[in-house]
Amino acid sequence: MKHRGRMARRTPRTKATSLPQHGAVYGDMGDFRRLAFAVTVLITFHTACEAASIDAASSDFLSRLNDAVTGLAGKTGQDAYVSCQSYVRSLLDLDVIAQRTAAAVWDHMSLKQQSAYRAALERRAAKNCVNENANNSGKSVAFLGIRPGGAERLLATRAEQKNGEPGRTVVWRLPASDTPEGVRAVDVLVDGRSTVLSLRDEAKGLLDDNKGDINTMITGIGR
Repeated sequence: MKHRGRMARRTPRTKATSLPQHGAVYGDMGDFRRLAFAVTVLITFHTACEAASIDAASSDFLSRLNDAVTGLAGKTGQDAYVSCQSYVRSLLDLDVIAQRTAAAVWDHMSLKQQSAYRAALERRAAKNCVNENANNSGKSVAFLGIRPGGAERLLATRAEQKNGEPGRTVVWRLPASDTPEGVRAVDVLVDGRSTVLSLRDEAKGLLDDNKGDINTMITGIGR
């Protein structure tokens, strides 16, 4: 079939990925830089470079992580969710994660909204924990190494699945700490993908799609 005239070429709409900087931890990252960041993290732990020795705070974190893995094995439903909530609070610094993922509007949120957003992140993390627990072998995670990451540290682990196959590589971003106990992760990278960056993109998308409505963003993040 012949068409009269020329059809104007439609330019596909792309979603903006530019986000406000949050200190020197992440800054703005386009898709290419995000991919490069993920690849760099993975290469760091799979090269023959000399790894830093594990410090007391990181060792304590690893011990608590293994307590969670073994303690959750075999649990399902509400029992698993309650345990996951406890472990999320023990292993993740939700205050820092909340500020970094809602960086675009954090200073414009009321204290009530900030608290609700933090609670939404906790619910989401606990639900993800329950889902992941379905394939939990109950065995301690393999410690792959620890490397400095700016002012923070990157601790890499890999869990064993129920079928005996190795699970995904998980890198825990730990803040520098002089305290030997109780350090909590400020980000979790699964197969090189940053949870904080993904949530920050999602939060910004919810704001963009809902005329900057913060309460809608909170509801969406906690789904």
